Amino acid sequence: MGKQPSTVAIILAAGKGTRFQSDIPKVLQPIHQKPMLHYVIESVITAGVSTVCLVVGYNHEKVRESCRNFDVLYAYQPDQLGTGHAVMCGVKTVTSLAPQTSLILAGDCPLIQPQTLQRVLAHHHDSAASATVVTAMLPDAGSYGRIIRNTNQDLVAIREARDCSPQELAIREFNSGIYSLDTLDLQTSLDGLTTANNQSEYYLTDVIGLLSRRQKRITSVCIDNPDEVRGANTPAELALLANLFPFS
Repeated sequence: MGKQPSTVAIILAAGKGTRFQSDIPKVLQPIHQKPMLHYVIESVITAGVSTVCLVVGYNHEKVRESCRNFDVLYAYQPDQLGTGHAVMCGVKTVTSLAPQTSLILAGDCPLIQPQTLQRVLAHHHDSAASATVVTAMLPDAGSYGRIIRNTNQDLVAIREARDCSPQELAIREFNSGIYSLDTLDLQTSLDGLTTANNQSEYYLTDVIGLLSRRQKRITSVCIDNPDEVRGANTPAELALLANLFPFS
């Protein structure tokens, strides 16, 4: 598949990764001598998305130095006020490019495959959706955000685990943190975000609920292997990711 029409990738790479107890930004933690973030950038570019914007924050000089061989844009997030705030910073940087579609993903999901991203973008464009959410299934989705559907099985919201009711925590389908969004709809929805939640942060996931209430089309792509969207917040989780390589 060739380059998608007017698509940019916004990769969230601003976090410190406190539980690593390291000065190295989380996305630069290495797997087989290569930073996690590099795998993500390479998958995006291989998928045909040539315009990449990294949202950086903590120790951003190290991230920029690590990625000096990639042709990428940078957006600076001075304070980590949530994923929604990070995307606000990214969207401001790419606005002048007038991208039709924004592919959003985290910089700590190194197992994401190019063919999966191609599938998501193709589905998004073919269905003329405002948003396409990448989901997966687990018997216990743990700390992942849950996919909320109505009685017609339409995706209407994503609920962060810490904000879920006991019934919602029993939902097996979870949010991977990867989205394809119509950029104009994304911008409008970002303006409507608030910090009225358990973490007092701007949640990117709230964009889905805002779009749903505006009667916008929301689709999803449920991938077969949840390991593909596994992230790492601790050294133990990083070791688990390393053991999953090579992955296809």
